[in-house]
Amino acid sequence: MIRSLQSTHRVIWLILAIALPVGFVLALMSKPVIPLDEPVLRSSNDAFSQVLKNASTNEFDVNLRGGDDGVPKQLEVIIKKPLTSPSVVVYANFDGNPDIEKDVLIGNLGPQGTYRFLFEAPEGKTDGIGIYFYDLIKKSNFYQTSL
Repeated sequence: MIRSLQSTHRVIWLILAIALPVGFVLALMSKPVIPLDEPVLRSSNDAFSQVLKNASTNEFDVNLRGGDDGVPKQLEVIIKKPLTSPSVVVYANFDGNPDIEKDVLIGNLGPQGTYRFLFEAPEGKTDGIGIYFYDLIKKSNFYQTSL
């Protein structure tokens, strides 16, 4: 390299050596804080003591659990055979007509296992609670029961 090119090369590398770390630090400082999504209803790991109502098939067990006062406080879903859909949510219905626009979203289900969700029925609505699993991809119900 000729001398003028060497000095230009040295100046450019010196500027880059200072500008790049400063740019990285400024980029990290200006990054917005993204809030984490909170679940609709928090899941509950410990089962309530009393099974108030239940429905069972070969693939699922759905239990409505409560404390000693007999008030439903927890929905328990036990998936016995793996789900074939990757995106399944649980809804609760209180008027007998399933409609995802007005029903209560309880939570998400994984492929297999036991899922417990805190559950609050509206005042006086402890009978005829409809529970259904909704496939978000196919946009259809694939399991429905009344407790």
